[in-house]
Amino acid sequence: MALAVEAVKASRVINSGQVCNCAERVYVQRGVADEFVDKLTAAMKATRFGDPLADESVDYGPLINQAGFRKVDALVRGAVAAGATLTTGGGRGEGEGGYFYQPTVLAGAARKWRLSAAKYSGQ
Repeated sequence: MALAVEAVKASRVINSGQVCNCAERVYVQRGVADEFVDKLTAAMKATRFGDPLADESVDYGPLINQAGFRKVDALVRGAVAAGATLTTGGGRGEGEGGYFYQPTVLAGAARKWRLSAAKYSGQ
């Protein structure tokens, strides 16, 4: 399980999740789902985010622009409104200027949901 958690985390933090091959949804067997979510949540909480130009040790930088930030925020808010559980993150990074969005984990999304930012932002 540790390898799976690390692989999902690595996939999501590369380029702040702005890469076409990032994991967007993870299906986990029910018997281990709670443990997996707990471990992924802990891993994402430990993710260091910030300005990579000011600190090369950060794992996760800003989103590309304000439109990207708004889309991610709308996606997260829409998923929570539809019934997903926010286990960590879900907003602007504290103390950071720019378009820093906290590393975020949503659990319990229904398979039939279309988790697209366009759906929630009116685009």
